[in-house]
Amino acid sequence: MSALRGLNKRVLRIESRVMPSGSPYVPHSPEWWDYWNERVDRLANGASAASRIPIDYIDAVVQRARQDSGTRAHTGGRGEHE
Repeated sequence: MSALRGLNKRVLRIESRVMPSGSPYVPHSPEWWDYWNERVDRLANGASAASRIPIDYIDAVVQRARQDSGTRAHTGGRGEHE
C-alpha cells in the first residue's frame, strides 16, 4: 500500500508543476471546495470544461464519500442529516 501512496504523491507533485490548478484558492480551503464543486456541477449540467479537475480534488471527494458511507454503515444506514 505504501508504494501506491508514494506513487500518488509523485503524481500530485508532477501535476502541480505541469498543470495549473485553475483555482486561485488554497487547496482544501472552503473557497477551494466551493470553486471546484461549482465547476463540477457545471460540467455535470453540460457546460464545457474550461480547465481540468485536479486529481487532488477527485481524491478528496472519494475520501469524503468513503467516510460518509462508513458513517451510514455505523448508524444503521442513516447519515447524520437524516
